[in-house]
Amino acid sequence: MSDNHPELRCADSDRERVAEELREHYADGRLTLEEFHERSDAAYAAKTFGELVPLTGDLPARVPSTAEAKPAKREVLDADARKRLAAMWGPWASVSVICFAIWLFSMLASGMQWIYPWPLWVAGPWGIMLLAGTLGGARSQQRHVEQRRQRLERRRGGSDDPHGRYPHREL
Repeated sequence: MSDNHPELRCADSDRERVAEELREHYADGRLTLEEFHERSDAAYAAKTFGELVPLTGDLPARVPSTAEAKPAKREVLDADARKRLAAMWGPWASVSVICFAIWLFSMLASGMQWIYPWPLWVAGPWGIMLLAGTLGGARSQQRHVEQRRQRLERRRGGSDDPHGRYPHREL
């Protein structure tokens, strides 16, 4: 912003930069919802830099933007997806290993006489269902991850227009 020339007219990008800063301060709890809306309205209505400066004058220097915070969120969401996969496949792997170990010990106890591989009836259908759920559920999981990301964005206040108040920004 131009502190030296408050009479200069500001551009849409200048107003958007101030609005983004206000969103971040709101997300951090420095502004109430009412203050956020008042200042955001004033930012989008501002015509000169002199009108923008007071909107953030009582707030600390700019905080990291939500764009810079996204990789950490993605890592959290990926970790969540890995936990869900481990919760699905872990019991299957454990039960399958136990069943195959029992089958192998039975074969060894019978003097290496061939015994029907019954653990396949335990591991096979269950594994097929898990595989179908994992592959087919990838879309569902992606949807879940996207919904969670949006909730985190809303909670942080990082959405571009959380209340649909600025329709001109869609242009």
